[in-house]
Amino acid sequence: MDDPLFNYLALGNLIVVMVVLFYGIIAVHDAPYLIAKAHSPSTLDSPSTLGRHILMITIRKLPTETASVFALCLALNTAAQSADIDGAWSSSADVCSKVFVKKGGRISFADDADMYGSGFIVEGNRIRGKMVTCNITRRKESGDSINLIAACSTEIAIETQQILFKMVSPERISREYPGMPELASTYERCSFERD
Repeated sequence: MDDPLFNYLALGNLIVVMVVLFYGIIAVHDAPYLIAKAHSPSTLDSPSTLGRHILMITIRKLPTETASVFALCLALNTAAQSADIDGAWSSSADVCSKVFVKKGGRISFADDADMYGSGFIVEGNRIRGKMVTCNITRRKESGDSINLIAACSTEIAIETQQILFKMVSPERISREYPGMPELASTYERCSFERD
């Protein structure tokens, strides 16, 4: 996706991993010095004794450090997950087969779709309606609300629009208009049998 938020989260995740690796290398590199400093010189007479000390310290610390890095990466990746709104959405699930057609794995609008209801198709950063196509330029999620800024084009005009969705359930979404709750429209996800 081209969403800057996800790019920043991925960059932050990469920076955290790089910092942990950097300091981990320093810790492993400094381990012999710290061991030598902590023990008397008589303990360090044999190189194998020093090697065993380093190995034991590394083995004892490894599970804790690995678990910490794994937990941090998991937390960052979980935060980067977004609501799944990809797919075809119609004003009623009962009219999905009349509003949309699926040919060769691609969903499109039926020729007479307007007679049966309204709908739209979300594919990644693109939203298609019967007469308009929008490219999502920004996306912000807050709870069950998804606020989109999109560059939308018809055959005669191009304009930037704010689109606000509210996830009612994984199979139901509501398009809302800020300041005009009476205009809200509910859409249901369409499921298609395999071709």
